[in-house]
Amino acid sequence: YEHREEDGNFIPNAIAVAGESADQPAQPTSGGITFDEFYGEVVVPIVADRPGVDSLTLSAAARYSDSDRFDAETGTKFALNWAPTGNLMLRASYAEGFRAPNIGELFNLGTRFDTAIADECDALTTPTVPVPANCAQLVPPGYQQLNPQISVTTGGNPDLQPETSETWTAGFTWDTGLDAGAIDQFLIDVNYYDISIDGAIQAPNAQATLDACIATLDPFFCDAVNRTANGTIARIDGILANIGGVETTGLDFNFDLGLDESRIGTFRFQ
Repeated sequence: YEHREEDGNFIPNAIAVAGESADQPAQPTSGGITFDEFYGEVVVPIVADRPGVDSLTLSAAARYSDSDRFDAETGTKFALNWAPTGNLMLRASYAEGFRAPNIGELFNLGTRFDTAIADECDALTTPTVPVPANCAQLVPPGYQQLNPQISVTTGGNPDLQPETSETWTAGFTWDTGLDAGAIDQFLIDVNYYDISIDGAIQAPNAQATLDACIATLDPFFCDAVNRTANGTIARIDGILANIGGVETTGLDFNFDLGLDESRIGTFRFQ
């Protein structure tokens, strides 16, 4: 069982807050979260020292997490390790993940950075491409984007919810038994992973927000694009949000070569 209290604050100086320094302006941040968590794990050796099964082990774990800001969550993990022989290990696992927003993601009052943004409503940016018809409702006739460097503000969101994830992995480690010449050992390690994160916490992409506003005129996007009376983009707002998700799959390879110490000293290559 673990009880955890996290508190933090960031106090920028008044010049930075006012945006009157060479640094990017920033606002103060302060907040805290409290957690109560229970965690348990069991490792069960099933078979050992049998033909075709040097060892077979099952492990299972669970974590219950409750905080003063979010609904309680329970995550589980199951893993199976099978060694057919003493020099080969096969493994597979399934795990559920849970990550609560941190203090900055929840309570940060905002900061600003500048980035290059292309405005489709500017006829000079892409003269060979017609200006979208929706631009007539966003900018005056003859609008030109004079400066591609646009201010983007981002900040915390107290309405954020925790990220959750599912992870599948499978892999093996093989000691090839190679022992010849100067080579003392050669290990091969291969792992496959498939990770899916739901409600990932990210700031919306400023260019995508602008493009979506022009394409749809949806207030959800257009309210984040602040234009002056002559159409110039003053800034694009992008507070943190739980986006749809992130999916990642891939393979990791690791090769470990050890050299014979009696011949040339201790060397390992990975």
